[in-house]
Amino acid sequence: MGWADWWMVGNFRRWLLVMLTALLLASFGASTPAMAQETTTTTEPPTTTEPPTTTEPPTTGDLGDQAEPPTTSQPSEESGSTTTIPDGETTTSINDPFAEEGPSGTVPQIEGATSDDGRIISRGSYASQGEYKPGEVLWSSVREAETKVQEAKLVHQERIAKVKSLRLRQKKLQEKIAELDRETRQTIVVLQEMKEQLRARALTAFVRGSEAELGTGLDYDKVLDLQVKNTLVDSLLRVDRAVLDQYNELRNSLELDAGQSFDRTVLVGDLLKDFEEDVAASRADIDQAERELEAFEAGSSIYIEGVVFPIAEFEYEVPLIDSFGFPRMVGTPDEHWHEGIDIFATFGAPLVATEPGVITKVGVGRLGGMRIWLLGDSGTDWYYAHMSGFAPGLHEGQVVEAGEVIGYVGTSGNAVGTPPHVHMQMHPGGGDPVDPYPLLSVISDREILAEQKRLEQLELDQEKARETSANSDLAPASAGPPY
Repeated sequence: MGWADWWMVGNFRRWLLVMLTALLLASFGASTPAMAQETTTTTEPPTTTEPPTTTEPPTTGDLGDQAEPPTTSQPSEESGSTTTIPDGETTTSINDPFAEEGPSGTVPQIEGATSDDGRIISRGSYASQGEYKPGEVLWSSVREAETKVQEAKLVHQERIAKVKSLRLRQKKLQEKIAELDRETRQTIVVLQEMKEQLRARALTAFVRGSEAELGTGLDYDKVLDLQVKNTLVDSLLRVDRAVLDQYNELRNSLELDAGQSFDRTVLVGDLLKDFEEDVAASRADIDQAERELEAFEAGSSIYIEGVVFPIAEFEYEVPLIDSFGFPRMVGTPDEHWHEGIDIFATFGAPLVATEPGVITKVGVGRLGGMRIWLLGDSGTDWYYAHMSGFAPGLHEGQVVEAGEVIGYVGTSGNAVGTPPHVHMQMHPGGGDPVDPYPLLSVISDREILAEQKRLEQLELDQEKARETSANSDLAPASAGPPY
């Protein structure tokens, strides 16, 4: 190929390169405006008139342990509040049938219900409500409760050991008495029955006002003398004196060895009864200590010994719902975080005093409906709301005992249209409200377990009675004593 041919090929290559470059530039220039327009669209803020979402205080039960408070949108009509977890995952809060205590859509929406950081700011009845603070486990209280449990169990074991020792001693004495002649044994049996009769009547005198201290080694003459001084019924005294005289006469008729055996049997029997009662008391102490430990482990800020569940006869739904801190009446002047928990129950179910105390307020409120304030002996204020009625004659200043009926479950106040429930609040020392769920859930579980055990034992006793009755029906008739 000559130089002219090489020149033609080189020009052609240069021309082809120029054309390709022009095409690429033309293509790039055509796409640039579209890209710019797309970028502008994605960065432009949305325009909307929807109210901002509110921030839900962190809950302690329904949503599990979360490091950051979840955010909450407006409540749905079907399943309560919809919660957005910080990582973007959306779920529906569990076991909360409604997010407001009143029917939705009955109050016009307003602005300014929340602060910039999401805290609820109410302009209505809850204008002075403080900031919600989630509960936490009080580990110092947990350790103290653990110590109480261990100490109660140690005392219980010591008392059981004493009971076992006394029972063994009692068995040996009974074996020794069994070796006595028939007449002496019959005398001892009669003495034991009379001794129990005297003990029972002495106890009656003590309850009526006697100053005698009853226990082992009881001085029956002292009890009877005090009865005379207290001018009890003369006929009763004559019976007691007659029984005591007969008792002393029979006791003196026994021979020295038999009398000593009887006296020791009486002493051991009295001690055994006392220690058996102590065992039952220490078992109750263990139960209380374990309740206290469970309550503090569950996150309760307080424990009240002897507290009972506020709804009687187990006419409430389980498991309980921990709705403390949930948003309520969102978008209304009364928007607030929930200061108690709602316990759903049968309409008209009896409400009882959680502890001994005084009724400090009875009346009807705009939001709470028919409501009661109870000041317990522990210094804790209890608030019951949305009731359907009060106990007959209930009044302010009335002293009540734990478990005494004070009202009935309902839907009054802003709970109209919701399932029947009682709104329970708990204010230790009359201060800020604390979550009652940890304490009441433990009490509920314990009461339900005790009732299950009672029913199981009742069934066993009935089955045993049926078997005994069936065996007695099959047994042959006695032919009578031989002559």
